[in-house]
Amino acid sequence: MQLAIKARKFGLAGYLAGLLGDDNAKRAVSRWRTASRSPTDALANPNQYSAEQLVYAARRLALSDAPAAARAFAKADQDGRFDAEQRGETLRYIAIAGTQDYDSS
Repeated sequence: MQLAIKARKFGLAGYLAGLLGDDNAKRAVSRWRTASRSPTDALANPNQYSAEQLVYAARRLALSDAPAAARAFAKADQDGRFDAEQRGETLRYIAIAGTQDYDSS
């Protein structure tokens, strides 16, 4: 299941968590899915997510709205939950995403 999460295959991870019958694993996969599908929601409730899940959510949000991602990430980091590497890499990713044109039309 951890390999599926690392590969960002959350459907597979959910299936495996179901096979295991592990409620904690099911909740963890649910949080990863929220970070992927609704990154704004994840970043708005940082105490419910791991630092890794929040970094992923910020990166996902940055692809569609880099300024909002920067604001949400800063708010989620008010208690210093991210280490220097996570903070630096995520802020760099958000800054670069803000310079890209992701409009697929």
